[in-house]
Amino acid sequence: MRFLICTVTYNREEYVRRAIDSLINNTHDSFELCIWDNNSTDGTREYLATLHDRINKYCKRIKIHFSDKNVGKSIGMNWGMKHFNKHDAIVAIDSDIVIFDPLWLSKLYNVKNNINIDIIGPNYLGGKEWSNPIMKQHDYRILRGIGVDVNLTHALPGGCVMFGKNVYESTKGYGHGAKGPYGGVDSAFNIKCLELGLISGYTSAIKVGHPNDKRLYPQYQEYKKQVHERLRK
Repeated sequence: MRFLICTVTYNREEYVRRAIDSLINNTHDSFELCIWDNNSTDGTREYLATLHDRINKYCKRIKIHFSDKNVGKSIGMNWGMKHFNKHDAIVAIDSDIVIFDPLWLSKLYNVKNNINIDIIGPNYLGGKEWSNPIMKQHDYRILRGIGVDVNLTHALPGGCVMFGKNVYESTKGYGHGAKGPYGGVDSAFNIKCLELGLISGYTSAIKVGHPNDKRLYPQYQEYKKQVHERLRK
């Protein structure tokens, strides 16, 4: 299996160094990494420039684009996704996610395919990812029999998602300039997937690290309300 991992960063050297180091050191599935930097000025660019020396038997290729201005997340993610070529799946991941499980990619891929859903994500350590608790009891079901529990929902599982060619082609990637309910592009992409009828889920069997940012809680409440209103229609 071969995976394409895409991420976007801007002025977060401490987080991106920890995240990328964990990704390269702790991933034992074959992958290629695409990183878009939005004209960072805090040392992020200097760190990213050293990554070509980190290619190993699992990390086959690293592509980095240094933008001359901050163009936001959508353009960077879409640039990365355009490198999709004979990969088994795309992973869109935030640049502060920390990897612990060496086989996290193949495990997510197998769960997604075993239950035939469109988008799969892990659960989170070190804080509750803002879109994970979006479900009420009638919005999901627990699947057993494949060794893990999977929560199925029409909401994306947050800052780390895996999907295949069908999702990329139907959504055309992240919408440029799109604004979701909490002011970002992730939730706009979420709602696009929701309107297309794509099925998402997250599994508690695979966990990654994510900081707990309580500042998102009010926005998350509004976002949850809007998604549930769409589900009721």
